[in-house]
Amino acid sequence: MKLEKKTSKRMPSVKWIFFGYCVILMVIMLVVVWTLRLVFVDNTYEQVRTAIAERTSIELSDVLASGKDFSVVACDISTNSDTSIVLLDGKGVIVHSAISKYQGYPLTASELFELRQFAEKDNKGCYAKDIDIGDSSQSKNKVLLYAKNITIGNYIEGIGPVNSGTGTIVISCRIAPMSPTIKTINVELLIVTIIMVVFACIIAFVLARHVSKPLIDISQKSSRLAKGDYGVRFSEEGYKEVSELAETLNYTTIELGKTDRLRRDLIANVSHDLRTPLTMIRGYVEMMRDIPNENNAENMDVIIKETDYLTCLVRDMLDLSKLESNVVKLNLSNFCMDELLTDVSDRYNAMYKSKGFTFEYVPIGKCIMVHSDRVLLTNVLYNLINNAINHIGDDKNINIATEIIDDKLRVHVIDKGEGIEESKLETIWDRYYKAERSLKRESVGSGLGLSIVKTILSRLNCTYGVKSKFGEGSDFFFDITIVDCDNMQ
Repeated sequence: MKLEKKTSKRMPSVKWIFFGYCVILMVIMLVVVWTLRLVFVDNTYEQVRTAIAERTSIELSDVLASGKDFSVVACDISTNSDTSIVLLDGKGVIVHSAISKYQGYPLTASELFELRQFAEKDNKGCYAKDIDIGDSSQSKNKVLLYAKNITIGNYIEGIGPVNSGTGTIVISCRIAPMSPTIKTINVELLIVTIIMVVFACIIAFVLARHVSKPLIDISQKSSRLAKGDYGVRFSEEGYKEVSELAETLNYTTIELGKTDRLRRDLIANVSHDLRTPLTMIRGYVEMMRDIPNENNAENMDVIIKETDYLTCLVRDMLDLSKLESNVVKLNLSNFCMDELLTDVSDRYNAMYKSKGFTFEYVPIGKCIMVHSDRVLLTNVLYNLINNAINHIGDDKNINIATEIIDDKLRVHVIDKGEGIEESKLETIWDRYYKAERSLKRESVGSGLGLSIVKTILSRLNCTYGVKSKFGEGSDFFFDITIVDCDNMQ
């Protein structure tokens, strides 16, 4: 059956997504700039002129209070700030006026009286008013009128005798027509906008390529990884997130490569060990069928041992698979380690007594309590002892020993057999390491025992190891934490 490739809607490339975000951000910035120009520029200009008028009135009030020449100061302010100034005495009579170079705005007597009245009513003693002047055929000029009431004595420096009482400072300033200025600003802003759009697009495109380049590289190499190319390596250069992703993918690639090699080795080894006993079983059965007097107990014993080996191999593979997938749950409890070791050694002595094997264990003489999974720990001891049996020496003796190291109990399983070469000490814990075996074996071994030991002890947080010299035997050990130290005394 031909499989159809699954199709789905794909998101755009990260390069174009990043580019789009940059363009959107640029558009928002331009909208804000144009909004500020179109909505707030006129109001801002008027507020600035009002603030100037208020500061001018305060400055003139200080001049009157300090006794300085009022006429000189008023003339300077009028010239420098394009402001017309009128001073009314206590009876509302004009005692001084400073007209700006633009001739200012000619205030009528009624307007001066109105400004004076409103200034009196204001809590702050000041009044502001703006009016439009000019005819319909010309651009209208807006004039800001500002009044502030002050206390005046009967004499002002630079002016002379005046009527004392509450006087008034009236300030008028022209707000120039903004249309020509705004048109100029609009043209300049339009030119700046076009330049900003061009440069922003270029910069956004360059940045988008820079940001997307490592992601595109990761995507391409991930496709190679998905096709089984475990030699691919991801560049860990670039910004932090991409570097961390590349580092994780490199680690994943290495582990997948190890798993793939292990899978191939496992299939090859299991296939070999399945084929060998099956071939032997078939050969012995055919021999017993075709050759007279070959249907004897010895040949039947070979067949039984080969089937036992197949059973052991399948069982250990299932057990290891369950352990590694965490299907087997831990059942932790406190128990006496000395009792467990005594029980295991007695069981093996009874099982292998007819074959001349001895399993020596000298009890500690006191109950040392540990907190662990008794069933899994028993499985560890079984696999270590079975491994020792497979490589037992001529003395057919296996020693189970213990020693206390700080707060831990170290358990040893020692044989005086063939030992292990130093170059192979790191590989014996692999999933399918097994030394060469003879066709007729004294005990059954699947080659997965030490891998099961490693998996169980890792789940129980126990340290483990092996000491061995080739031709002198091996010492497999593991450490387990003691929970009852009172019995050590």
